[in-house]
Amino acid sequence: MGAAGVAVAAPADPGAGRVLARSVLRVVGFWWLTTGLIVALQRSPGTRLVALVLSAALALLGVRLLVQTRDDCSRRGAERAFVAGALLWLWVATTFYGGWIVGPPLDVPLPPERAAMPLALLALRATAYHEVLGLAVLAGAIALHGRNPVSWQAVGLFWLADKLGRLNVFLGVANPGTHFLPDHLAFLEGFFGPPRNSPLLVPTAVAFAALASWLLRRALRTDEPFTRSASALLAVLAALATLEHVVLGADWTLPLWDLFLAWRTSL
Repeated sequence: MGAAGVAVAAPADPGAGRVLARSVLRVVGFWWLTTGLIVALQRSPGTRLVALVLSAALALLGVRLLVQTRDDCSRRGAERAFVAGALLWLWVATTFYGGWIVGPPLDVPLPPERAAMPLALLALRATAYHEVLGLAVLAGAIALHGRNPVSWQAVGLFWLADKLGRLNVFLGVANPGTHFLPDHLAFLEGFFGPPRNSPLLVPTAVAFAALASWLLRRALRTDEPFTRSASALLAVLAALATLEHVVLGADWTLPLWDLFLAWRTSL
């Protein structure tokens, strides 16, 4: 309260800015490095196996972290729980891009008219095993969590961004990123929709942007260290999901992983 009895807003906690900056560096660094390594390690059957083994080991570490932090509502508990969720999703992504767990072979011809919705439905069938795996990991994270929900929230946000991004590609986007597909997943290009943005793309990007904004405000306004760290980490992840969907609809690509792509093809 001020001298005249008027409420005065408290100054912003300088710790909030540091937490946000640390969250940006950690989440963006993880996103860039793991995406690049997954892309690069599709170079050969041997490197694909290495990627699978390493990601499985990291997933086991993620399970251990999830259990250790399930009731840890400290700042460090939020950060370690986010790492747990990220490592679990890293394994899910590796099983897909390595071609280990994708879906059943389809014995039906693609529709000749290349209509977006029939193609999208067929694509979901062609990747059904991966979809089930993602849901199973998410359900497991939910089942194991205690008072600390950050692990399953991270897995859920990774899962949602992945599913909506893929659905938009199957419905049609201007920039589907076909150069990221390794040879063993090249068949999926046949399910890509027309090279124009689907009506779902803009609402998806806006929804992720709104989620990122809400989480950011929550991180900046709270005085509780756990809530601040958890919200900041998830806000950065939601912002990256927004960026990914914006790039899908743009006429340009990000050169962030060119080095990894070059190594994958330099046999």
